[in-house]
Amino acid sequence: MTENTKYIFFTLIAYKLILITIGLWASKKTKSFTDYFIAGRKLGPWVAALSASASSSSAWTLLGVSGAAYLWGLPAIWIFPATLSGFFINWFFIAPRLNELSHSRHTLTLSEFLSLSNNGSIKELRILSSFIIIFCFIFYIASQFDAAGQSFESTFGLSKTFSIIFGAGIILFYTLLGGFWAVSLSDTLQGVTMALSAIILPVVALNQVGFDLIIADIGAQSFFSTPTGVKGFAGIGFILGTMGIGIGYPGQPHVVNRFMAVESKEKIFQARIIAI
Repeated sequence: MTENTKYIFFTLIAYKLILITIGLWASKKTKSFTDYFIAGRKLGPWVAALSASASSSSAWTLLGVSGAAYLWGLPAIWIFPATLSGFFINWFFIAPRLNELSHSRHTLTLSEFLSLSNNGSIKELRILSSFIIIFCFIFYIASQFDAAGQSFESTFGLSKTFSIIFGAGIILFYTLLGGFWAVSLSDTLQGVTMALSAIILPVVALNQVGFDLIIADIGAQSFFSTPTGVKGFAGIGFILGTMGIGIGYPGQPHVVNRFMAVESKEKIFQARIIAI
């Protein structure tokens, strides 16, 4: 194990211990079903904004977007307005209305909220929405665990199976113990870590590579082209397709649940500024 690997290993151990501590602390605040599923509707603007941002723009923004920028070059910049549009849709249109209605209807989950109508609860809609969420999240969570397992395997030489079980065990522990409070606080911690990494790492990388080389490479590309350099209608199609990323933001139940958990509509307006 190299010196750098040791630093990474001890940092990860410290991080896992922090997650366990968060779970233990959150368990003391969890006294009811409302506390467990939706943090007692007492989520503050900072926790709501950072946890929602970390959930919607998770590892794919640091790893996936970085890889896209490396492979595509300048056209990858269209991912930025695409994700920003998703934030605007969520915080300006979805969040205020969902927060107000979920509070007045006393709903705890998105499926429960969707199934309610003026005539009462629609059982079929609740079952269908729950099935869609569970089905899609099986693949989403599996890909997250698989990526984590591969990272542990390549960095520390640990078995991929052991790494996945170890990581899943920690997550299950603090989630079952502290519920939505634990999940929101851990996501807030991850959001802060991701934000700092997104600021510091590019500065260090650009300092090593040199700004002149980067600017020269950028100057040779076009905003309105595909990653392969094709322009015209193909370039426009690429841009429109990339902008479609923002449409998916309102459909993420693990994100919009934060809007239901925020304490009030006024707190939503504060969280909106922080998130965007």
